[in-house]
Amino acid sequence: EKIVDNFYLADLIAEFQGYFTLSIVRKLYKTYTSTDKVKENLKKDPYAALTKISGVGFKTADRLLLDIEEVSKKNIENGEKPIIEFGYNIRTSKQRCLACVLYMLKKNEENGSTKMNLVDLRSECLKIIPECIAHFPEAIKDDDIYFNKDKLEIALKHTYNTERYICNNIKERLKNNNAWSYNTEFYRNIDGVNLSDEQMELLRSTCNNNFVVLTAPAGAGKSFSTKALINLLKDNHKTFIQCAPTGKASKKLSQYTGERANTIHRTLMYRDGKFAFNKDNKLVADVVLVDEV
Repeated sequence: EKIVDNFYLADLIAEFQGYFTLSIVRKLYKTYTSTDKVKENLKKDPYAALTKISGVGFKTADRLLLDIEEVSKKNIENGEKPIIEFGYNIRTSKQRCLACVLYMLKKNEENGSTKMNLVDLRSECLKIIPECIAHFPEAIKDDDIYFNKDKLEIALKHTYNTERYICNNIKERLKNNNAWSYNTEFYRNIDGVNLSDEQMELLRSTCNNNFVVLTAPAGAGKSFSTKALINLLKDNHKTFIQCAPTGKASKKLSQYTGERANTIHRTLMYRDGKFAFNKDNKLVADVVLVDEV
């Protein structure tokens, strides 16, 4: 099977005249399972086909496709077989415009924001793909994009739907609060340090709400507040789970609370693309503390 696969890969490399590296060809073949499907998807929507595989972003895909289009045109003029016969102009295509829009929205997320102003997005795309900016109004209607006409806000639809799910989940939790009547003052002193009223608010809020966010600058004493909360939970026989996004963060959380902590993925028992614990099979604990949110 390995030998046969290698023949297919060699065939694809020759087919694309070396423009795609072995790594890209291997990923394309693994994603689309046959040489015919690779060619079919690259012809139908080349940007989606390339950016779907890991390690290939919009800029890499754009450079490769524009080069392939140019060589293919010259091949046709010389009576030779084109690398890919797209049947339309890639440089001015809707596919290119949409790919750039999706790229800018993903880049915006990486910079810490989940939405963009429509005018700003168009302005950024205009700098990169001026030749196909005429397709911008059509591109933002794509199924992968959320657009708020009233606020002129635009985002990736998957991100928007995820944020709505989180928002509704929090609202439901706050609607059904289960109050605990514990003496929080008993836990004001931690390791010989008296907590401020602001630090103590974490304990009071947790006793009165099903969802609490603790936020403060570095060095403000969040770890002392968390430690006081854990003492309260332990004394009142409440079960709790501690987790954080990364291994480093979970180790740090464990160190300053003195209690076991894991990554979120390990806590939810992630394996082979699935979580053993999910909305239908919930974690068994009175309190879940998630650090570094």
